[in-house]
Amino acid sequence: MLVGLVVFVLMSVVFLALTIIFFVGKTNEHEKAVAAEQALATFIRSEERGRDNAKVLEEAATGNQRSVFGEMAERAQAVQQFMGSDDADLAATRTALNLTETDTVRGALSDLRQQVKARSDEAGSLRTRLADATKQAEALRASGAASDKQHQAALAKVDGTIGDFRAAVEDAQNRLNAAITAFETFRVELEESQRNTLAEKDRELNESREEVSVLSEKVAALQSKVELASGRATNPADLVDASVAGIDPTSGNIFISIGSQSRVTPGMTFEVFDNAASIVASAEQGSGGKASIQILKVGDRTSTCRVLRSTKGQPVIKGDVVANAVFDPNYRFKFLVHGAFDVNKDGRATPAESDFLRERIRSWGGEVIDGSDLTGDLDFIVLGSEPALPAPLPADATESQTTAYVAAREAREKYETLFKEARDAQIPVLNWNRFSTLTGGGVG
Repeated sequence: MLVGLVVFVLMSVVFLALTIIFFVGKTNEHEKAVAAEQALATFIRSEERGRDNAKVLEEAATGNQRSVFGEMAERAQAVQQFMGSDDADLAATRTALNLTETDTVRGALSDLRQQVKARSDEAGSLRTRLADATKQAEALRASGAASDKQHQAALAKVDGTIGDFRAAVEDAQNRLNAAITAFETFRVELEESQRNTLAEKDRELNESREEVSVLSEKVAALQSKVELASGRATNPADLVDASVAGIDPTSGNIFISIGSQSRVTPGMTFEVFDNAASIVASAEQGSGGKASIQILKVGDRTSTCRVLRSTKGQPVIKGDVVANAVFDPNYRFKFLVHGAFDVNKDGRATPAESDFLRERIRSWGGEVIDGSDLTGDLDFIVLGSEPALPAPLPADATESQTTAYVAAREAREKYETLFKEARDAQIPVLNWNRFSTLTGGGVG
């Protein structure tokens, strides 16, 4: 077609040239005709003018009111614009369009249209498939959204459960930590308490040991006192209450090494011995010391005494020891006083003299229990004169005789019962004579 176009253009140019020739004067018409023919032949030869395409080109130029050349140039320009190139070389154009010698632009365009249609159909199919895929995706998206919503709801529920569980775990952990802290505090406090308790127990134990040691010494001394009172041999050193510290040659008063700090009071009496061994010998023999003294004046650590009784040829000297079997500076002996006593030695035992004995014991620091029954913590029992057995009642005894008989009988039985119980309990039993001998004697 390009060739035809070119031919058409050439013919148009020839036609134009002939027209120009005819319109240029007629004078040299032959020469001009020859020249015109030659010029026209440049554009189209005479044998080419009869071709159908030349006629078509001429008609087209006439219809468009252009010359054949103009028509051809216009068409060439249109072809260039269509081809998108100013190069009108056919070979170059074929090469540019990737066409062979036998290919035509129409055929190439037809192929291209077919390819475009195929690609369009394929694109349509792809769009259809894409639309289907989009619908499926939308459905899947909707389903996924529903599933996601359900999943989110499930997750929210699980999160709530996990939150509750986490709160419970945290609460349990907090309580466990609090319990651990409390236990640790309790353990520390317990250990501290145990250490303090052990330290306190150790201190108490040490104090108890010291106390036991002191009490053991006291018990030994008290035991010696009891043994002395009961007439059994004992450790002599434990029997000494004080020693003679000095003698006033003018008044004859004696100073002993014991005072108010040892609970000594005025009026107390002591026996004086040469030494501690003499105390034991005196107790075994039932005799008194070489002198009896009574406290007149009491100082903090010394006391002034007067002599109540002395033995001829055995004067009281400095260094002698004094003792009172029922006195101890660190212990209050308990006494049971029962019966009637003849303290003033007038031959008559009376209850009033029993009261005198009780008051003397209290004034010495002892304790007199009430009643006439033995107790487990009793140290001494002092019995008065043994009641005589009453004579049998006559057949015609009066009420007063009967009453007196019953009272006398009960007094004798009580005396014997107390004596037996004290002996069975190994409680020392003293009468007035022995009590007086062990404590310094005399009414004072």
